[in-house]
Amino acid sequence: LVLMLEPECAVVGRVVDARTGQPVPGASVRSGTGSSISDMLESMASPGPTARTDAQGDFRFGGLAAGALKLSIEHASYRALGVAELQLQPGETRDLGRLALSAGASVYGTVRDALGAAPNVQIMVSNATGSVLKRARTDSTGQYRVEGLPAGSYNVMRMDFQMDIGADSSPMD
Repeated sequence: LVLMLEPECAVVGRVVDARTGQPVPGASVRSGTGSSISDMLESMASPGPTARTDAQGDFRFGGLAAGALKLSIEHASYRALGVAELQLQPGETRDLGRLALSAGASVYGTVRDALGAAPNVQIMVSNATGSVLKRARTDSTGQYRVEGLPAGSYNVMRMDFQMDIGADSSPMD
């Protein structure tokens, strides 16, 4: 049995804050078009590879196949950034340079129930088309904040169900 593997492709770059130019550590780089509901459902069914930025905002996203690739850069405090479709050649390492994330808008509030503040409640914020989807958890005083939203109208939902989205993720309530 002979297996012929083509050389891996990789994408490298640096993620920075658009306003300050400072590095953004902990940003996720993944294939997809953004944090839409369809991307979320697809990643639950078959999670793909991801990379994270280091303390300097640098990343290397390797193990990619040659051909068309769409990337999304995401961080909880910023708007998701979609990268224009790339065409990678076998063995190519493409340097995307500096990728700037914008802060965007925030939605925040307090969740209360009959007993008062409701801590540790999962909140999901989405726009009407599902092209933007972010979540947060309430703190000990029932307060939540979802950042990095583009302009628009949003639905805020309390998540009252449990869903396990895979071995590498924590359960989502």
